[in-house]
Amino acid sequence: MKEENRRYKVEFLDMVQLMFGTFKYNDHQLHFVVDFDTHINEKIFKTAMDLSARIMPIIKCQYVKAFPTPYWKRCDLSAEDLVTVIMTDRIEEEKPKYIVQKTNEEKGPQIKATILRSKSCDSLCITMNHMLCDAAGFKQYLYEMSDIYSHLEKDPTYMPPALERSRSMSQVFKHISLWDKMKIFYSVITKKEKKDDLSFSFEGDEDRPFIITHSLSQNRFLQIKEYVNEEQATINDALFAAFIRAIQKKFHKNAITLPCPVDLRKYIPNKGNEGICNLVSFITCDISEIGSTYKETLDKVRKTMNKQKREFTCLGGVMAGHLLYELFPYPMAKKIIMKSFSNPPLSLTNIGIIDHNKLQFEGVNATSSYMTGSIKYKPYFQIGVTTFKQCMTLTVNFHGTPNDEQEIKDFLQLMDEELPGTTFSKK
Repeated sequence: MKEENRRYKVEFLDMVQLMFGTFKYNDHQLHFVVDFDTHINEKIFKTAMDLSARIMPIIKCQYVKAFPTPYWKRCDLSAEDLVTVIMTDRIEEEKPKYIVQKTNEEKGPQIKATILRSKSCDSLCITMNHMLCDAAGFKQYLYEMSDIYSHLEKDPTYMPPALERSRSMSQVFKHISLWDKMKIFYSVITKKEKKDDLSFSFEGDEDRPFIITHSLSQNRFLQIKEYVNEEQATINDALFAAFIRAIQKKFHKNAITLPCPVDLRKYIPNKGNEGICNLVSFITCDISEIGSTYKETLDKVRKTMNKQKREFTCLGGVMAGHLLYELFPYPMAKKIIMKSFSNPPLSLTNIGIIDHNKLQFEGVNATSSYMTGSIKYKPYFQIGVTTFKQCMTLTVNFHGTPNDEQEIKDFLQLMDEELPGTTFSKK
């Protein structure tokens, strides 16, 4: 079969991410930015992006709405289709426009990279279709692509191995025992959904996407880290505690239920995965009374999260959806899943550390970076968090008005003020 005619299966969570865009939950895109202290080698970068299709073929595919089952079809795309270079002496002013760009799943490619180039340095903005992978998968792709770049910088003839790797959820479930699978199914049958109906009163503007960033310095991050270590908690616990307390101040409600993303790679030996894909689910952070101090809230979050982590509740929904998707015809499975799915109006996702030791482009130094998820539509609101070189960036992505922007900035400042500070006064 000719390479441009190769077909790949549309997996369960590919379909779910597409639904998010269809229902106008979000733009189902992932967004990444990295700033360099000098110029990246444009020619080598284009070659690296082109060759990265050997490790992730779907970036050069089109999504085909075939009946009864859609599929990914390889198409004839070059490096020029993947990478654009923009010359500008106003990188910071131009960056917001390219951060929010979208891919077109039906035309391809499924990734877009823009190098914003000034006289002295570059910024790189990359958007990837969320149907292909989650944030952890996106990081994996970026590490592998930057590794290809570094190899090419040393050896222009370098050719990465072509990899055929599974993108299926089955790579998680094959490591779960039959007894544990039975417990997971029991949890699905007996689970009682508890959701909050809290939401911001945004004006919304579907034609005006933006990403708001709020940075915490390296010193501040280390202070938060020291504090949570003293409290035997995690950075994720600290973020959720601050988020919950900010929500309480905003909405004046003490009982708060929030979804917390879980990377299902933890169920795969060595936390690896076969292919770059979506492997994410959710647990619930349910706080009936947040307490009067940050320390009390953190303690409640820590205990709730630890209890959830010991159980398999996060696997129930995705296992049921995966089985429906595998056993039933695509139109029927899609209809059932669409009816049973709902999207939380408020959420926080800690994407975690972008490892600067793995995000290495030979010959250039990355000075700052962040990653963020999909750009939400009214009324949905999500804070994304990434950490790079011990600097933490909070992001909110939204389609909205200038008034919405200001409200979001105010809320991020409110959350910042709830996080542990220089005097550790949160005790």
